[in-house]
Amino acid sequence: MKSIRLEAVIKNFLKNNWFFFSLILGIVLGIIFGFVWEGAAVLEPLGTLFINMMFCVVVPMVFFPQRGKMPRSGR
Repeated sequence: MKSIRLEAVIKNFLKNNWFFFSLILGIVLGIIFGFVWEGAAVLEPLGTLFINMMFCVVVPMVFFPQRGKMPRSGR
């Protein structure tokens, strides 16, 4: 009976925190591939492209909601 409850708790925990674990796994695998595979520098343009695309998405998501609040702040 306890093992069923423990399995449910673990399953629920992983369901709620899958993004965090995926992020940690990606960081660890990136470090491992960087040290083991000398040809990993070939992938650098993809990383630069990804970071630039993130800026294109994140900056407007932060800026426009703040700008939308400005006219209402004077009331």
